[in-house]
Amino acid sequence: MNEKPLIRSLNHRLFVKAVREADLEKYSVDVLKKFLFKIGITNFDEVTTFSKNAREWLNSHFDAGLPKVLERLRSKDETIKLLLDCNGAKSESVLMNSRGKRTACISVQSGCKLNCVFCATGKLGFFRNLSFGEILDQVLILRGDASIDRIVVMGMGEPMDNLDEVIPALHFLTSKDGYGYSRKRITLSTVGIVPGIERLADSGVGVELAISLHAVDDNVRSAIIPMNSKYNIEDVLKASKLYASKANSKVTIEYLLLQDINNSEDDAVKLGRISRKYLMPINLIVFNPTEGIEFEPADNLERFTKIVSDNAIAVTVRRSKGKEISAACGQLVMRGA
Repeated sequence: MNEKPLIRSLNHRLFVKAVREADLEKYSVDVLKKFLFKIGITNFDEVTTFSKNAREWLNSHFDAGLPKVLERLRSKDETIKLLLDCNGAKSESVLMNSRGKRTACISVQSGCKLNCVFCATGKLGFFRNLSFGEILDQVLILRGDASIDRIVVMGMGEPMDNLDEVIPALHFLTSKDGYGYSRKRITLSTVGIVPGIERLADSGVGVELAISLHAVDDNVRSAIIPMNSKYNIEDVLKASKLYASKANSKVTIEYLLLQDINNSEDDAVKLGRISRKYLMPINLIVFNPTEGIEFEPADNLERFTKIVSDNAIAVTVRRSKGKEISAACGQLVMRGA
C-alpha cells in the first residue's frame, strides 16, 4: 500500500485544490495553513473548525506529519543546523543566536541551479523546489518552544527561481493570521534575477531585499556568478532600486570578499560609489573556506572596509556563525544526507 502524500509538501496550487476537493470553502485554505504551519498540528482531526466529513477526507488522502529531522548539529557559538527530509528532498536550515536574539536562515530549494563558484551549495546541483509548506515548516521546526526574532531567506537555493512557492510563504509569514512578522524582520537574498525582483515588488509582501553583488565589474561577476551574463550589474541595481521604491523597503548590497578576485582598493572605491548612487548600504561578508571551493578570505578586510566606508552611505561587516558545523554562508551541502 502506498503511503499518503505529505500535504505540507504540496505546491501551493495543489494545496488549494486539495482543500476545495475536501468540500471546504475558499477561506478554509488560510485556516488550514494556520493549523499546519503556525500551530503545528500533525493530524487533521485537530482542525476542529472543519466538519467531520472534511477531516475524514483529508485524513484519508494526506499525511499531516512534519518533515523528518535527519541530523541536528550545534556549534560552540550555539548555532544550530538541521538537515530535513522534505518528502524525499533534503534541505538544510540554520538557527543563529546573537545577543539573545534568534535568527532563522531558511532554504527555498533542495540544491541550487545557479552554480556560483564560491558557494558549496551550487556545487551540489539542483534537486527540486521546496513547496511553500516546506519553506514554512523550517520556521516551525527551528522555532521549537521559543520565539524567532528574524528570518533570512538565505539558505539553499535562489528565491527568485521559486516565487510560486516563496511568495505564498512570505505572505503567511507576514500575515496577522500567520506568523505576523513585520516585513522589516524578513530579508530575502538574491543574485539578481531581474524579472523575479520585479514580480516580488508587485506581490505586496514588501520584505527587505539583499542583493548578492560580490563584484563591481561585469567580467569578474560573470566569472563567479554565471547568472550575471543574463542580468548584469546595472540591470540588477536598477531593478533593485525599483523594488525599494515600489515595495517601500530597504535593499542592501551583499559583497563577499575573495582574495585577489574582488578586494582591490579600486573595487572598494567603486563599491562605495555604487552604494551612494543607489542609496543602498553595503554588507561585507567574510568568506568561509569550504572543502572543494578554491578561494581564500581577503587579507585586507580592515583597509577595504575603511575605503568603502569613506564612499558609501553605510557599511557593516558580517562574520558568519556556525562555520565548524558548515552552517555559515555558502557552506550548506547536506553532508549528512
